[in-house]
Amino acid sequence: MKYILLICYFLSQQSLAVETTLEEYLSQVKESNPGLKAYELRAKALKAKVDPAGTWDDPFVAIGKDEIPFDGGMGAVTRYQVSQSIPFPGKLGLKKDIAEYRAHSAESDRETTERETVQLAAQVFYRLYYNQQALLLNEKIKNLIDSSAESARIRYQTGGSEHHDWLLSRIELNLVNVERLRLQRENKTLTASYFELLNQPMNENSVVVLKAQFSNSGEPEKPSFQNLPELKSLDLLLSQSQAELTLAKLSFLPDFVLQGMAMKPDPEMMDEKKTWGFMVGINLPLYFWRKQSDQVEAAAYDRQAAELEKLKIENRLRVEELDAQEQFKTAKDVVELYNKSVIPATELAVQNAKSGYASRKLPLKELIETLKVEQTQRLELIAAQIDVELAKLRTKNLISSPPLFRFAPSRPSLIGSGAMGGGSGMSSETVNMGGGMSGSTSKKSKESNSGSNQGSGSGMGNM
Repeated sequence: MKYILLICYFLSQQSLAVETTLEEYLSQVKESNPGLKAYELRAKALKAKVDPAGTWDDPFVAIGKDEIPFDGGMGAVTRYQVSQSIPFPGKLGLKKDIAEYRAHSAESDRETTERETVQLAAQVFYRLYYNQQALLLNEKIKNLIDSSAESARIRYQTGGSEHHDWLLSRIELNLVNVERLRLQRENKTLTASYFELLNQPMNENSVVVLKAQFSNSGEPEKPSFQNLPELKSLDLLLSQSQAELTLAKLSFLPDFVLQGMAMKPDPEMMDEKKTWGFMVGINLPLYFWRKQSDQVEAAAYDRQAAELEKLKIENRLRVEELDAQEQFKTAKDVVELYNKSVIPATELAVQNAKSGYASRKLPLKELIETLKVEQTQRLELIAAQIDVELAKLRTKNLISSPPLFRFAPSRPSLIGSGAMGGGSGMSSETVNMGGGMSGSTSKKSKESNSGSNQGSGSGMGNM
């Protein structure tokens, strides 16, 4: 009866909150997550710096008095002066190219961060959904134990069983109640994380109704390496390093300065005429052995580092793609195992246990354990189905260091295996396999985006 009431409660909440699918949630996260917005704005900021990087320095303009006599005599000249610095041909174009590479690299880093955030958001979604299913399972197990306890009580009153069976059922019931409290606390934390990714506050009236759709058919979408944002970012970083190396070599060559001037004598200087003049100057790299030469050496090292970094990420992405595909195959096999073997066998064991208990050949403890294992395996099946969906998403949004979380246990709960220890009846032995990326792939984009490492935006890295 209580299980039915709980189901009715969850259904009633749908009138207060719209049922949300994973696709809808991920779309909302992409639109409202503050970390993603920050990356987008910084990419736009770097793009706005491209044209200024390829523009000449502002001219220097001056006006003042000149040829003023030291003896305090009459007469002076008003001087007008304009000077313009002109970089050696090729330098300005390289500076603009470097700024453009940084801007495009920042956009690729934003795409990489979006992929990471999508995977984090999917895990938050499924963890909250899994928690809701665990709460429903907890209530169902509680009802099963209540029914068994009532049967034991009636048997005891009629002299058909020992008082020990009834006490045992009460202990099991208390353990399930404790587990429900733990799940309720976890539900609050997961709900807060759910809204955090949406940049929305959570209050006591916040209601989240999730709808998970599982499909054990089809293959994961294979990514194209040419379109991976991490590799795009590293290609741009390599081009940027090459441009910086060329610019460093050009720094040995002098820049030019053009200067024009005009002199206008004061009215007291009747015999003086207005005059004008111009000059051409250059800056000399006199300290090239400790300035320009070191800049060239640094740029060469930087280019070599960029090549090795790209090679490292390419190798890591190949391993990650293979691992994601194997995870999908494993999770799919686990789902098939539960559907075709584990759950049917346990259902048969449940029927035998009920018959054995009815004929007084099986103790109440074994009946309760069998009923709990049956329900726990159904929750583990949901966990395995979640792993399939996460593996598909991991392959589609391929990144070198994704945040990983496995939901299904390493082995199914079995009758008499001790997997039910603690009486929780719904522990999935989930495994946290990493906190995910810590920021952008591109080192130089990190430097230009200092303080913008908010990709995850969820605080879920250690979940």
